[in-house]
Amino acid sequence: MNKRIIVVLDDDPTGIQTVHDVPMITELDESSIEEAFIKEYPLFYVLTNSRSFSKKQTIKYHKEITNVLIGKSKKYNKELVIVSRSDSTLRGHYPTETETIYKELINSGMHIDGEVLCPYLHGIRKTERDIHYVLSDQKWIPVGETEFAKDPTFGFQSSDLKEYVEEKTKGKFSAASCVSIEPQDKRILEKLNNVSGFKKIIINATCMEDLKYLVKGIEKSTSTFIFRCSASLVKELGHIEDRPYLTYKECTDNGHGGLLLVGSHVQKTNEQLKFLKEHDPNLYWVEFDQKKILEGTIQEEIKRCADLVNKNLEADHHVVLTTCRKRIDVKNGSREDQLALAINISFAFTGILQHLAVRPRFLITKGGITSSHSLTHGLHIKKTIILGQIDENIGVVKCLDENRWKGLPIVIFPGNVGKKDTIFKVLRKLR
Repeated sequence: MNKRIIVVLDDDPTGIQTVHDVPMITELDESSIEEAFIKEYPLFYVLTNSRSFSKKQTIKYHKEITNVLIGKSKKYNKELVIVSRSDSTLRGHYPTETETIYKELINSGMHIDGEVLCPYLHGIRKTERDIHYVLSDQKWIPVGETEFAKDPTFGFQSSDLKEYVEEKTKGKFSAASCVSIEPQDKRILEKLNNVSGFKKIIINATCMEDLKYLVKGIEKSTSTFIFRCSASLVKELGHIEDRPYLTYKECTDNGHGGLLLVGSHVQKTNEQLKFLKEHDPNLYWVEFDQKKILEGTIQEEIKRCADLVNKNLEADHHVVLTTCRKRIDVKNGSREDQLALAINISFAFTGILQHLAVRPRFLITKGGITSSHSLTHGLHIKKTIILGQIDENIGVVKCLDENRWKGLPIVIFPGNVGKKDTIFKVLRKLR
């Protein structure tokens, strides 16, 4: 019997991009969480969708979910390990989420020594000498110099993760207080064992072997940790074995046509859509005009787009449904005002799925918040099983709910993942 359970609290569903054959629960449902404890999975995911929350909502949710997990771990006598999975480009409610988890664990009598910070993501993100890098156009760019650092809601300045901690915690944890772990560090166990006071441990990793070495140290350490990381570390913590990319049959089902839903506005997504339009003339494009939300006519726009999508799916066409590629920003608004507008647009956009009269053979959702709202708001899916990946860092889930979408595979495509032709290749495989 496995005495340890790893629970991944994921702020959007793109974090499934490295694992397979484990469940993802898309709402805070105690019976589904209890079932995951009973079935002896090495780990399971709970989709928090917190990247679309305000800070106040984030704290409330993480208090509630942490206490549910504490109760289940005590009931089933499990050692509870909580992983806060977030964006490899450092966007998200940090340090709010891990601080909230830490406080609830401490209040319950559990002991936590430190927090492991590891945003490495295989092939496209790395950390060297504490500087975190993003691969862009075959060049490694310090994350503080990328478009992600200028995010209107979760922006930051620092590429050095020690300085990032100091910036985000507003000096509560100084850069000097952070503990750096280098690849193949001979003193890793000593460093881990000496951590206390919820100090931050910066993981320098440039390959999966670095993570394997780290996990060996963690498993030997007498200290206990919370983890703030991207998806690659989750795979190693859970000892998830590699498996081949999913096949056409595993990613499609009975239905008419296929649907690609694109909400992400990052540069990589725009490049991928441009390539797709230039190289695949057999797609039917529907553009959702999110500016209608400012004009008070968004419901009419939802109906217009839904009618077009239904008509084309019924004709067995493959449809690309996108938002307009121009952002709408709140003039003189706060970060939370900007986030609220973005979420309202996302709810309207993914609400088109509620009007689908035709079940597609496949569904691709592009972008983290878009994917999250597609599952929970658009399709009302509560439980999924993670099938694996269709391409590098692109996961696929299957709906387990007893509803009209049961068995439908859904490709969860992160906004900032892939090359310019990756959407084109994924669509070609699904067709």
